[in-house]
Amino acid sequence: MTVFQDKRLPEKATPVGYAALIDACGLSVPLPRTLYATGERHRVVEKGGWRILTPRHAPHPTLEGHLTFALKYEGLDLAVLKRLFLTVGAAAIEALVRETPTGTYAPPPSCCSKIPNPATRSRASAPRRTAFSAGDG
Repeated sequence: MTVFQDKRLPEKATPVGYAALIDACGLSVPLPRTLYATGERHRVVEKGGWRILTPRHAPHPTLEGHLTFALKYEGLDLAVLKRLFLTVGAAAIEALVRETPTGTYAPPPSCCSKIPNPATRSRASAPRRTAFSAGDG
């Protein structure tokens, strides 16, 4: 591929990560400032808004592969992630998370166990609210 949504790649390469997800899912989102692709050469090229990585960086050609690549190399792009999750549906994302709950990019179990679930919190255990008075510091 040499052109992706009117942005010319500096050399023959395959879009990966967010670029691949945007293309495959037809997401209508602003493009990230830097798009990623994997090239045929064993050198990294940064030119024209593209970062072309080596063939060894190529992710598996799946939703999981490109999403993992994007999170690892491109960081969080909430606009893309929101549209992606709305497009592929909660079941697909939930399946990915359940397949690798302790993966490199998953939060540690201890982190999630400390977060209270408001749906299961009873009214009796809710903290009591008191009226504010001028004397409170």
